Amino acid sequence: MASFATCKFPGVDEFMDYGEKNPVAGYINSVLSGFGQIVLSDNPVTGLLIILGIYLGGAPSQLVTALWAACVASAFAYFIGVPKMLVQHGLYTFSGAVVGLGISLWGYTVQAVYPQLLIYATVGGVVSVILTAALNSFFGKWEAPSLAVPYCSTLIMIIPALYHMSNMDPVPYSVPSTAQIMDAFTGIDFLSFIKCTVAGVGEICFQIGIPSGICLLLAVLISSRIDFVVSIVCAALATGFAVALGLPDGNILIGLYGFNAALVGMGLFGRAFRMSGYSAVLTVLMALFSVILNTAMGVIFQPLGAPVAALPFALIVIGCIMCKDYFTKLQAIPIVMWGVPETIEKALREQDNE
Repeated sequence: MASFATCKFPGVDEFMDYGEKNPVAGYINSVLSGFGQIVLSDNPVTGLLIILGIYLGGAPSQLVTALWAACVASAFAYFIGVPKMLVQHGLYTFSGAVVGLGISLWGYTVQAVYPQLLIYATVGGVVSVILTAALNSFFGKWEAPSLAVPYCSTLIMIIPALYHMSNMDPVPYSVPSTAQIMDAFTGIDFLSFIKCTVAGVGEICFQIGIPSGICLLLAVLISSRIDFVVSIVCAALATGFAVALGLPDGNILIGLYGFNAALVGMGLFGRAFRMSGYSAVLTVLMALFSVILNTAMGVIFQPLGAPVAALPFALIVIGCIMCKDYFTKLQAIPIVMWGVPETIEKALREQDNE
């Protein structure tokens, strides 16, 4: 599976080219691009902004374990011989980063970083690489990427196990208390609706609050203006849909129903399928469906103490890709062409003109 974003940003191409020659620069690029791949971009600047968003929204331990697990995942991918190009584009790093973040968030409530936390993050980073390789091979039969499935699967296995480990301090998986964010939200009025939409983007990295959401939106913007618009529209529609369905205000306030929808939008519109009116309708419908699927999976997973994370996004996008032969009015995009929508469309137009 390849998901290359050749988006132009000052200094990025030069840094990536230097990473081809210098192992240290290449390794740094793989880690930063891995964080960028959380929002489907291999832009290292995008990755830096996501790291900043995690820093602004979470405990110090969350950032440390996310960075540690990302570094472990990159190093392990190089060690076992994953093709260098795939590693440097962050495709074997981003799952490790999210696993490290999740282990700290749900498995260790103390903010300080302790050795055992890094041990579990190391295990999570290694497992995420193996699952990424296995699931890419499996889904490759349908020319579909594994997306978030590797890190969701790793978290589903690791987080419940922490309840039996005496040197950890796991908390039952649940949404954060509304009291944590009431300083920023005061009910579902129009202003709060806008804040919920922004917070929904921040929830892509499990962070609460406006600063994290703004950082992630900026991260998306510098990579792709189309992704930026699509993520906001889908997060807003999902938030409004959640309000219309009468879902809990506390969940809506922290953006819990917006982040899967934002990812679905970025995954489908201009990536899985060429931009068109038909793909726009499919994207909107699937973004709304992500609210229902997220809610249903939350009910199923909560007794297990396992997080849902971005699994609804992955299942929806992968499912649509598997059905591409039946979507005769949509043009499916081969995975080898995946990047940001702008570069994909440019490549498709060049093919049309040949």
